Amino acid sequence: MGNYCVKCGKENKPESRYCQYCGTLIKEDKEEITTVIESPKTNAFALAGFITALASTLINFGGVVAIVATVLSGIGLSQVNSKNEKGKGFAIAGLIIGIFGIIYGLFSILFLPRLIDTIYNF
Repeated sequence: MGNYCVKCGKENKPESRYCQYCGTLIKEDKEEITTVIESPKTNAFALAGFITALASTLINFGGVVAIVATVLSGIGLSQVNSKNEKGKGFAIAGLIIGIFGIIYGLFSILFLPRLIDTIYNF
């Protein structure tokens, strides 16, 4: 029992890869077909921005760490979108946490000393 060509319909030898009549590929050699599918890598800026944003919840320094986190996350988000990389969730979370960190940092610089002074002088 041989292989039949899909183009011309003629029978070929079982071990034939190409049709001996028309040259059409009959069967593919499984050893030659190796497809390497690389999964996209996580963007380093997005991950660094997220980690820095988490650190800014503990160490704020008046919002400076949160500003760094927001900048890194913004760069990461733009690269994730343009380079088709993973890490969009990290970048968005880093932006959100970073923005809240900036707001908290500004609050701590502008209003917290007055609030503490008011409480102690009450």
